Amino acid sequence: MSWQLTSFVILAVVLLGGFAWYERSRPPSQVVALVAALAALAIAGRIAFAAFPNVKPTTDIVVFAGYALGPAPGFAVGAFAGLVSNFWFGQGPWTPWQMAGWGMCGLMGAGLALGVRNAGRLSLAAVCGLAGIAYGVLLNFSLMATYGGDLSLERFLTLEARAIPFDVAHVVGNIAFALLAGPAMVRMLTRFRQRFQWRTPVVATAILAILLLPSLVPGTARAAGTDEAANWLEAAQNSDGGFGSSPSSDSSAALTSWAMLGLEAAGRNPLDVASAGGKSPVDFLRGHLDEVSSPGDLARTIVALEGAGADPRSFGGKDLVSALLKRRAANGSYVGWPGTTSFSVIALRAAEARSRG
Repeated sequence: MSWQLTSFVILAVVLLGGFAWYERSRPPSQVVALVAALAALAIAGRIAFAAFPNVKPTTDIVVFAGYALGPAPGFAVGAFAGLVSNFWFGQGPWTPWQMAGWGMCGLMGAGLALGVRNAGRLSLAAVCGLAGIAYGVLLNFSLMATYGGDLSLERFLTLEARAIPFDVAHVVGNIAFALLAGPAMVRMLTRFRQRFQWRTPVVATAILAILLLPSLVPGTARAAGTDEAANWLEAAQNSDGGFGSSPSSDSSAALTSWAMLGLEAAGRNPLDVASAGGKSPVDFLRGHLDEVSSPGDLARTIVALEGAGADPRSFGGKDLVSALLKRRAANGSYVGWPGTTSFSVIALRAAEARSRG
């Protein structure tokens, strides 16, 4: 197998893997709609600035999408933007490379979010500039893979030297767009994401019943309404120990931790709630900590584990309390959102009480 064919095989694996990752993440309808809207905006930006070679807001939009929505949606925005925009600019062997390049830019945006939760203008501009450089390197390599010849550093550097004016224009344009509109766009996307983070599916309705009925009907609600809701919730548990948005849905870490809070409010320890397969909600969370990354997810999981008597400082090989503390912004907030910040304070106080006790 030649190196050119090998590179195209790797490219195909990356693209197929990226789309499969996006599909397996089971994005809610709001995320799907937002990914489509951002891809359309990135396409429109590329078309609008067609008269200016390599000066386009497309890369910046993809980076912002990855930063605000996560790696899989960010990759999808970039890949779709590269594919669909070429119906105007022309399809060819360069299309999959552009799809992968802009998908990579979405991943870079998500990488920034892991290290800097409230990125400022300069941080966004720096990452957008680096994304422009990385995109240029990949597309210059694609010329070697597409049009044949020897695989050599000398030939690659020749292509890089010829592309310097275009790559510089791309980087400078990215930085300028990020400085101009980066913070505002990221704030808008983050607020939109925060609004749809909480959904009210069937399982959530039962959890709300458990949490609210005692305060609505003092003295009798726990025996009548709360126990009935808790029984239904236990019956909705999946064989893996977790909970989904409905009894027939796949389990998720978010809904499982919410279900644990509801069970604890009803006076039932999640460790004692075992599925037909002998798994508890705590067992499910231990195996799905990769889904627990945002401050809100971490705070909710910490509170749920504390209620069950599990130690969030040493759970599944991770210290969730330290992970939450690392996501605190310079101004003391968590993602700049009062609800997330207050929930994080509750989680940290609960963990502190354990350490002192």
